[in-house]
Amino acid sequence: MGHKFPKGSVSITEYKSRIRLRWRHQQKRYSLNLSIWNQLNLLQAKKTALQIEQDIITENFDCTLVKYSGKEKTAVKAIPKSFVELFEECTPSTYKVFDAANSNDIFNSSNNTWTSQRQRSAATSLWSIRQTRDVYKNSFERNGHDNDDQNIDIYFDYVWPGNDRDNASYRYDQFGDDEINIGCGSTSAITDDYGALDIMAHEFTHGVTQYSAQLVYNREPGALNESFSDVMAEFVENKVLGSNNWLLGWNRMVLIGNSLVNAPIRSCIAPGLYRQPDRYLGLKNWSNATSSCSPTGPPSSPSDPVDNDNCGVHTNSGVQNRMFYLLSMGGNGWTDDSSSTIPSQTPFNSYQWSVQGIGIDKAGRIAYNALLYLISSSGYLDSRNAWVAAATNLYGECSQEAIQTGKAWYAVGIGPSTSTPAGNTYCDFSYGFYPLNLTKPGFISLSPNCTVYILPTGNQVTFTSADRVIINPGFKALEGSKFTANINIDCLFAQY
Repeated sequence: MGHKFPKGSVSITEYKSRIRLRWRHQQKRYSLNLSIWNQLNLLQAKKTALQIEQDIITENFDCTLVKYSGKEKTAVKAIPKSFVELFEECTPSTYKVFDAANSNDIFNSSNNTWTSQRQRSAATSLWSIRQTRDVYKNSFERNGHDNDDQNIDIYFDYVWPGNDRDNASYRYDQFGDDEINIGCGSTSAITDDYGALDIMAHEFTHGVTQYSAQLVYNREPGALNESFSDVMAEFVENKVLGSNNWLLGWNRMVLIGNSLVNAPIRSCIAPGLYRQPDRYLGLKNWSNATSSCSPTGPPSSPSDPVDNDNCGVHTNSGVQNRMFYLLSMGGNGWTDDSSSTIPSQTPFNSYQWSVQGIGIDKAGRIAYNALLYLISSSGYLDSRNAWVAAATNLYGECSQEAIQTGKAWYAVGIGPSTSTPAGNTYCDFSYGFYPLNLTKPGFISLSPNCTVYILPTGNQVTFTSADRVIINPGFKALEGSKFTANINIDCLFAQY
């Protein structure tokens, strides 16, 4: 259904040497943007503005209107007899798509038919960014990438130094709207562009990181920065499309010979396929990320240092990506000094592991909350603890979710601390008012010279520890009560 608009107001501004007419109702979410694409003098603009204001109140506009862009959908401004822009104001955040190859004009269509490859690609990027925002809002109550409804400007057909069009990037702008730059690929075909859903979700998440953990973009913090973007891209893809394939950029297709083939750039299942490590500090594919590495990025001139990917940010991200896949889907296997995907035991400090998947919904929720616990200098060990802490806070101490999070990290080379976890002492308390499962990684001690009652209410009371449950004089399980003490070694994986 469309929406009937009460009378609003029209403003006239100049934008990039063009006169812009904007009709605005008091509710921002129903703002429309109309542009006059030929040069108008001010008098003509005023006359046109008055006509638009009279006409617009009889028109209906629906922010949920979708058009097919070829491989995805896109919401666009659609007003009869008007130019349509890739300018989305249906949420408190505004998203605009600019043509970086043509004076940075906003992409537009005179008849709302997006038929050219470039138009369809640009429209796809707008659809993708809106879908990503909606997933963050619906899943985490996050209001835009910055959690404060800030806008993002998208620059499509962006060219990086060296005439590089095979890329996408997020740029924080201290003074204006943040930006996402999108390359059109080497062929300029819609199949080859970087506006696909998972890539746009990846870049959007760089913005989320910028306004939360602010992970420094080099060494281990930079690898985590990249990994969180990959992880949340898979989560967004699953939420929007109903499934995901664990391949970043899979929707991109390139021409090889006479055939179009999918061209993913990373795999969460098997990072090694793209020369990434799947084990922390693994001898296979891990890039030096110690202080001995001086971070350098892509050179902007021949005299610049050789690019080392800021000490492996796009390489070492594979470890957390692999962990996220295992946490979501489960698996079992062997890990040694080189890899977490070896087929059997080896002489190189190998160990066996098994993870029961908890599903991507829960894993994604843990991932988002873990990101919020980190700081700019956090490394992989910090991230492991943040994930387990997030799982514990969301689902409970020694919960299945917390245990499997710890096991997934163990599979990729980061296990729990080898030190004995701290114990928990209880004194002068009664249990049984309601069913209780008291679970702790450390020991549980019911202190001597204290009174601890299990009441005869019929409610089950269970104490579970990964270490031991110590019952001392003063403990009383009254007749008719239900009490069990358990040892669950797996709780050790849930310590942090």
